[in-house]
Amino acid sequence: MNTALALLVYAVSLVEGNPSGGYADRGASLGPLCVTRECVQDVNRIYGTRYAWRDMRDYGKASDVFIKYTSPAHDIGERTRIWHKGHKGKNKRSAWHYQAKVMHVVKELL
Repeated sequence: MNTALALLVYAVSLVEGNPSGGYADRGASLGPLCVTRECVQDVNRIYGTRYAWRDMRDYGKASDVFIKYTSPAHDIGERTRIWHKGHKGKNKRSAWHYQAKVMHVVKELL
């Protein structure tokens, strides 16, 4: 993983605010990146991986799912929007707001 992408994943984990790696979003997501079951299923189906949802407590595995799930993106901003609202929801207002939050954290980390 390149440095810019590693920084983005770390920033997303800070914005998601789930450092314990436990459940979040009323049990709908899991781990430091708040990965949903559907996201894991999509990555497994598309990439032939064999991740279990419980694996998303592991930062490295969750990061790999993030990278794979957001890989069709053209830039890091689009990656954040896809992560927040999915491929079909990436242009929703709340996705743009989420992107701004993540980009603010990225700038603070630089």
